[in-house]
Amino acid sequence: MKRQMEQLLNFAWLVLRLMPALIWWAVAVGIGCFLNLLLLKEIWPNTPQAEYVLVGLMAVCALLVPWLAGKTANRVAQTLQHQGSTWYWLWRLLMVGSFAVAAVITLLAGVLMMVFVAKSSF
Repeated sequence: MKRQMEQLLNFAWLVLRLMPALIWWAVAVGIGCFLNLLLLKEIWPNTPQAEYVLVGLMAVCALLVPWLAGKTANRVAQTLQHQGSTWYWLWRLLMVGSFAVAAVITLLAGVLMMVFVAKSSF
């Protein structure tokens, strides 16, 4: 049991090391924007546009996370010893799924942005 727990902790440490630095920045900035939105009236009372900036910044951070999660899954799959193992294919499946979700979310965000811009120009 102790050996299995040690292997699990080593693997978790490997995954954390393989995560790109940008994902940590995106998560930290997203959490910061969320907390600023919760306390919007107290922190930004004289800045009416702060809400739009914070929501936009949080949306950009949310768009980055699935792309970076796919990159992390790809890095983890490359480090596995047995390239044909079940874990290798599960990490590859996670990578493909993450990139697919990220592409759909990015396309939806692009369409919503175009609708918003077209709506505000009239």
